[in-house]
This record gives sequence, structure tokens and C-alpha cells, in this order.
Amino acid sequence: MAHCTEAFSRSLPHTLRLLFQPFRLIYWLKTALLVLLIQGFSLYSPLEYFNQIPQPSNMDQWAEQALEMMPLFAGILIGSILFAILMESLRACARFLLFDSVREGFIYYRSSLKRHISGILSLFLWNTIIKMLFAMFLFIAALLLLIPNWILFTMVESRLGLIFALTLDFLFGLFVLFLIIAHGVLLNGVVVPQMCIKSRGLFESWGKALRLIIDKPGDLIGFALIRLAVSMAMFLILFALAMLLGVFSVGFSTILNGPEALIENNLFVTQMQLPFQIVTTFLLLPIPIFQTAFALAFVAGVHMDQEYEPGGKPQLDDESAPAPTGPPAMDRSAPESKEDPFEGPISFKDIPTDAVTPPLETPPPPGGENSLGDQPPHPPDKSPL
Repeated sequence: MAHCTEAFSRSLPHTLRLLFQPFRLIYWLKTALLVLLIQGFSLYSPLEYFNQIPQPSNMDQWAEQALEMMPLFAGILIGSILFAILMESLRACARFLLFDSVREGFIYYRSSLKRHISGILSLFLWNTIIKMLFAMFLFIAALLLLIPNWILFTMVESRLGLIFALTLDFLFGLFVLFLIIAHGVLLNGVVVPQMCIKSRGLFESWGKALRLIIDKPGDLIGFALIRLAVSMAMFLILFALAMLLGVFSVGFSTILNGPEALIENNLFVTQMQLPFQIVTTFLLLPIPIFQTAFALAFVAGVHMDQEYEPGGKPQLDDESAPAPTGPPAMDRSAPESKEDPFEGPISFKDIPTDAVTPPLETPPPPGGENSLGDQPPHPPDKSPL
């Protein structure tokens, strides 16, 4: 548990410093967009559309109407699948970009996407396959649960059999919930940081994450409990705000227009879902930023690697602002000069042989003989001038 407490103590001041020292509106908007894509949002509610379909008076009319609307249902289904794939791809991109923004203290969408394109594709495929396998597992498990439920209802007293069946279903639901939480904690808290910071592969990152279950189970359980507590706190805050908005809108419309305005109020609440999610995501941005910083600090502690540490610091534009603490950041605006003044060939011709005066040229001896004796004299100049 030591790594959890240390990571918690380091990530909280980093979150405050990143978001409020100084307050940068552009950074808030860009990171809030990433958090909104990760959490997901709804543009429309299909239930509201189906509720407006008039109910048929008999089965023949219902079957005829269902056949007529079959292309519409198929289009809605295909559109929902395509929209889910699009959102899953955007969610994978947003997770990598959010880790970059929290670690570095700034975010550039284009450069981060170019750097993490392979990891984003791997995460997208993993999430898509896992969700399909999980849906298939739930379907098969639901079919298998029908057998013990039928046996309990037929062989045991009706009330006692109902209690046993509900207990079995409850235990299965807890098991499914445990699998969802464990997968989410390991993937978003341990696997993705390794893929983002170290550029590791998906299976290699999963191998190191699963090794933590054996090596440091206490730290991993503490990390999961803290993340779960923070997520539950955020959910309760969102639920309270949504309830206040719903009660206020219902009461206000009822006072003005009477009870018959409830249907219109439901449509108004449905249309206000997206603006409500955008506003609450911006206001509650410190919570997901803290979760991301906590994940980076935890991975840095358990792996003993400071490269994961969230050390990004906001770049202060105001000269009067206090200088940030810590080692000075390297100036990457201008390339470093790699020229060495001591490098290059040395010419010994430039070094004088005599430090006082250069030697004087001696005149040739009389008789025209060469002073050296072993070489012929120079030929006479035959130029006409």
C-alpha cells in the first residue's frame, strides 16, 4: 500500500498545479473534450422515438406495421453499430492524448496522434473484441442460468426456489461486475500508461500488468479501491446534479403549463442531455485529471521508473509570475550547435621554426655553383624581357 499512498500524495498537488497554477482556459477546453470522448455522450434517445409509435389494436395490425417499419429498424441498428465503432475509435485516441497532456502539461493533438497511432489501433481492436466476447459471454451465461432456475422452481417449493434462483443470479452479477472493474482498472490504469509512455505493445503491457497481481497484490488492490472510490464520487455528483435539473424542470413546467406538460418536459430533458454532459465535464475536469495523474504516479512507483511520473509543468507566459521549482527545462526552440572549436586538422606549416626571426636566404657562392652541391643549378631565364 506504500506505492498507493505515495502516488496519491504526488498526484493531488500535480493536478492542482496543472489546472490552476496558472489557470489556462485552452488547456481546460482541450482536455475536457478528451474526457467527454472517453466518458461517452448520447445524441438521441431511441426509446423516445419508439414511445411515439402508436400501439396497434390487434396482433395482425401489429405484425403488418412491424413489417413496414423493418427497414427503419434495420437502419437504426446499423447506424447505432457504426456510431458505436466511431465512438470507440475516438475513445482510444482520447485516452492516449489525455495521458500525454497530464504527463507533459500541454497537449498537441496532431503530434500525439502521429506518435501513438499504432497503440491507438491496438487499443481500439482490443476494446472492440473484448466487448463482443463479453456480450457473447453474457448471452451464453443467461441461457445457462435458465437451467438451474427451472430446476429450482420445479423441484423446490416455489418461494424457496425463487430465493435460490435470485441468489444465484445475484452472485453471477457480482462476478460479472468484478470482471468489468478488474479489466477497467488494469487496462486504463496500468496497461495504457505503458503503451503511451514506453511505446510498448499491447500484450507486453498486459504481461507486466498481470505480473503485478503476483508481485504486488496489495498495492494493486489499493490502487483499484482508490480509483473506484473516486469514480463513485464523480457518479454521485453527476447523479445529484441530474436530479436537481430534472426536478427543477418538471416543477417549473408543471407550475406554468399544468400536468399535461410532462410529456414535453421529458422531451426537453432528453434534448438537454448533451449540453448537461458538456457543462458537467468542464466543471468536474479536476476529477478525471487526478485519476490520470494517479495512474501515472502509481505505475512510476511500482516499476521504479521516473519516466512515468507526471512532471509536466504549465509554461508561464507572464514574466512576473514565479519561476517553477525543479530542474530547468531544456530549451528546444533552437537546435544545439554541435561544432567544437578544438576539432579540425592542425597545420604545422603555420608554426614558425624560429621564435625570434626567420632565417635569411644566403646568396649563392661565386662561380655559380649550387650551395647544396648535390643538385644542378637553376636554368637561366630565357624570357625575352
